[in-house]
Amino acid sequence: MFQLYMPKDWSYCQYLLDQAKQAGALAIILTADSTLGGYREKDVMNHCHLKGRLANLEGYNTGQQGVGAGGLFKESMQKLDLATIDKLASYSGLPIIVKGIQHPDDAVAAITAGAAGIYVSNHGGRQLDGAPGAIEALPAIAAAVDHRVPIIFDGGVQRGTHVLKALALGADLVGIGRPFSYGLALGGWEGVKAVADHMKMEINIAMQLTGCQTMADVKQMQIKTTFA
Repeated sequence: MFQLYMPKDWSYCQYLLDQAKQAGALAIILTADSTLGGYREKDVMNHCHLKGRLANLEGYNTGQQGVGAGGLFKESMQKLDLATIDKLASYSGLPIIVKGIQHPDDAVAAITAGAAGIYVSNHGGRQLDGAPGAIEALPAIAAAVDHRVPIIFDGGVQRGTHVLKALALGADLVGIGRPFSYGLALGGWEGVKAVADHMKMEINIAMQLTGCQTMADVKQMQIKTTFA
């Protein structure tokens, strides 16, 4: 899957979609929860700036060589609408998954507009301070989607038990971010593999201890989401 930050420039968007298809992407993830960068006060206080360049964004609507992360948000479309889903699907011929859904009504609207999948996420909690955790929003969204399309979930997943909880609360696929980034930084591909192996081990242990033999069993687990 290719995660698209929708550019303002449609011709450049077409270029990105073409490149994604040539690279073997089987779906496009439309990023709807990060049309601009969040206000990160600690970064301002610490004068934190990403000085590196992102090679895969080279020429992002500007002709510059190796545009940085700031350029990504600067050139992204801030006014997305539901018609964008069909526009992307018609051009690419690929299913469109809408990422950043945090409310059942938005999930229903996206499906009605042609979304082939719903991605429940709050961008790892890194954009809007005080936004609800994605795991809090997941059960109601899953109920509204009612198995019409697959649901992907991410947000703070760092343990095998986190994966099982997300599946039991309605996710069909669980995304893991930071643990793999840490593994990559520490040990390259072997570090990523070590994280995956450890996650699989934790999942197997959790399944055994909860009496689940299959993922279908996991999906039937009852998860307590409120505490008196």
